[in-house]
Amino acid sequence: MGRIAATLAVIALLFSVGSAWADDNSEANELFVGAVKLVKSADEIEDDPIEKAAVLEEALGKLNEIIDNYPSSDLAVKLISGQSVGNITFEGIRDAAIRVRRKADARPIFEMTLKLAEQGLAGAQFNVGEIYYKGYDVPRSYTEAVKWWRKAAEQGHAGGKTSLGLMYWKGLGVPQDIAETLKLYREAAEQGHAGAKTGLGEIYFFGFHGVPEDIAEGLKLWREAAEQGHVDAQLWLGTIYQVGTKVPKNKAEAIRWYRKAAEQGHYYAKERLKKLEAK
Repeated sequence: MGRIAATLAVIALLFSVGSAWADDNSEANELFVGAVKLVKSADEIEDDPIEKAAVLEEALGKLNEIIDNYPSSDLAVKLISGQSVGNITFEGIRDAAIRVRRKADARPIFEMTLKLAEQGLAGAQFNVGEIYYKGYDVPRSYTEAVKWWRKAAEQGHAGGKTSLGLMYWKGLGVPQDIAETLKLYREAAEQGHAGAKTGLGEIYFFGFHGVPEDIAEGLKLWREAAEQGHVDAQLWLGTIYQVGTKVPKNKAEAIRWYRKAAEQGHYYAKERLKKLEAK
């Protein structure tokens, strides 16, 4: 808000003193003042991405009009060259308009998913939980994420059970409860969920939160998940065999699992694989 007010003040001053810049470029200046006011208006819109996108696009339209219709004006030159005019740049407004438009376009998808979730579709309930957990196009809310993942879990959705188990593990949106995490992870793992197997494998392998250590069970779960393509399980196996954590060092096994994770695009797996193969 401060930068917008400062920009308006600069423009007002230019008009009030009758500067040559203002006189010689009056049409462009008026368009720019209009764009700045629209940006200020957009800054005040918080809960309606569709309206905000429309206002920013209108502001961008005015900047484009300056460039297209008054290319020799001082403002057009500054906008084209990427210079800041009272802390406003063409690229900044353009990028903001694109970002908010993407958010606005995603809104109907969320509303449709939410409607399906409210109708009881477990997959949609899981997706709504994911949206709230990550804050995609809605304010992040762990409480809402837990609510929707619980609904999905109660219908037997393995992903819902796994995600809800993670929330109990971390104490996000619910009080921490490791026993509940174990229960949910075990149920989802029995359904074949690779993420649940990976999480359960961590608990058993390291003996987290007082759970008795069971290296063999942890390895078994990680291997199952890794064979299913779960990149975190692949990374865990690569790491413990590289470092020799509770298992003998095994360069070949480390390379094998790092390569599988790297093939899925995992950055750290790629870096570790490169270093191991160079030795």
